[in-house]
Amino acid sequence: MDMPLATIRQVLAALETSPAHAETLVREYASTRERQIEQVRAQVQLFIRITQRETIPMTLEVNVKKIPLQQVVSLTCHTKVNKLDTNIAESVSALRTLLQRQNVNAKDAPFGIFHGEINEQGDGPIEICIPVDGNLRVEGDVQVKQLAGGEASCVMTVGAYDAAADWIPKNGYQIAESPREIWHSGPGAGVKMEIVWLFK
Repeated sequence: MDMPLATIRQVLAALETSPAHAETLVREYASTRERQIEQVRAQVQLFIRITQRETIPMTLEVNVKKIPLQQVVSLTCHTKVNKLDTNIAESVSALRTLLQRQNVNAKDAPFGIFHGEINEQGDGPIEICIPVDGNLRVEGDVQVKQLAGGEASCVMTVGAYDAAADWIPKNGYQIAESPREIWHSGPGAGVKMEIVWLFK
């Protein structure tokens, strides 16, 4: 499986106490590898299009939108890339449970704000948000806050941070805030998402 030695050690240690946990570790590793393979395939196709001088797909088209001031309920966590999808799903679930408990409806799709790089070395943090209206009671680590609005470069695709971010300086603007990743079909591999970079 090309599994790193550190992960192998975790799996072997888990086998001694909890085979179910060992299975979970292996499945998480497999999911991470599948996402990496999907990213490689996408980059290969993009490379082939560029070398053949084809037009970059419309999914990479940058649109400018006016993002309104937004009230959100949010959870912030540190995570490495191999646990990112799990942490996003758990945080979204916890926030939705809180909204249900307080009889408040989500106003729009959940999204994440990447306050730092998340990869094999960097652990963010990432702030998982759900837009809401109305008054909420703060519970535990959950925050209720207002997010700034403004003009933003937006791309509807998977993994198009560079396209949206590059558009900003090329058009004489500056990046105003950390990027937002709006999950229109739920977080995870193959998710339909929108990358939003506020600029000034």
